[in-house]
Amino acid sequence: ATAADRVDDPAALGRGRAHEMGHFAGLFHTSEDGGRVFEPLTDTPECRAESDLDGDGVLVPDECGAFGATNVMFWAGGGRAVSTQQAELLRRAYYVR
Repeated sequence: ATAADRVDDPAALGRGRAHEMGHFAGLFHTSEDGGRVFEPLTDTPECRAESDLDGDGVLVPDECGAFGATNVMFWAGGGRAVSTQQAELLRRAYYVR
């Protein structure tokens, strides 16, 4: 969904902006959509390809609930959680100081 799609849902727009600001601060997706590439921080959850229940090659939040879908940096966005290491990186971002 684009920002234009979310104008009627300010909370979703805010989560999307938080996700993009995380990228700006140096964070990566916790897991990419195929479940084979992961965030290099050691305390972020990983949703692996084995979680792809419908076999379509794309991990969606329903398939990754226990494996990081609630993290703000999950590839599909929508989450609110951050790990301890993500929070530390965010605190050190130049635009936060």
